Amino acid sequence: MALRGIDVSTYQGNINWSAVKASGIDFAIVKATQGRAVNSNSYLFTDRQFAANVTGAHDVGLKVGVYHYLTAMTVKEAQTEAAHFIDTIAPYKPRIELWAAVDVEEDKYLPRNKKLLSDIVETFCAYVAAEGYRPMVY
Repeated sequence: MALRGIDVSTYQGNINWSAVKASGIDFAIVKATQGRAVNSNSYLFTDRQFAANVTGAHDVGLKVGVYHYLTAMTVKEAQTEAAHFIDTIAPYKPRIELWAAVDVEEDKYLPRNKKLLSDIVETFCAYVAAEGYRPMVY
């Protein structure tokens, strides 16, 4: 059975979750946190729409997953980013039925060494799993 889903973050603005559900969407994967900011020196921040999106999606009956946009350059930073992610999503744990994913996509924010990147991702996922969530690489 295939499920239809969407990825949402602050970039989608205020979402009409009833309309999303009515359109046939089955799940949402909601951005929760990010390591480094794209346009500033900020580190460890929460997506501005996270609380509204995770609550809104769940309240209309969608299955919900969450994700962290990874920018860790070291294993220690992976642990720091994972801790921030877990602290952010913990109050919403009953609403999270799907994954607690790590989004690994932007080369300029990640180490070029493939072994180090694998270690970073494995560290992040192990931290998430140890907290009782289902990790996924997104």
